[in-house]
Amino acid sequence: MPLDEPDAITQARTANQFAAHLYLGFEATNGSSSVVHFYRVPTFESLGGRTMAACLTRELSACGLQVSEPCGMRLPVLRETRMPAVLCSLAPVRTAVDSAQEISHAVLRAIEQWVVVCSLVS
Repeated sequence: MPLDEPDAITQARTANQFAAHLYLGFEATNGSSSVVHFYRVPTFESLGGRTMAACLTRELSACGLQVSEPCGMRLPVLRETRMPAVLCSLAPVRTAVDSAQEISHAVLRAIEQWVVVCSLVS
């Protein structure tokens, strides 16, 4: 699979075949603020995904991005993955590009927090 594979189902299948513990997707989007999506439907939500979305939202906000509250959705990549999954829609694009280094550090901190929270739960 190419590193920039745009097809969500292919990304999910690849993550499943790899037996990943976490799926993090990133996309640029038009708008004035970023949002982190996790899997939720009326009768179920991914606790691991919601927790990761909250950690990522907190860390992205701390590095200066305007980030909306985490949003539960039934997106194909979130639905098809077997592991906790989030999709981070970054906006505005120019701010995200200019803050790439800070964003990558924020993502790392969020993953570290998520691992701690998940190990407390299990």
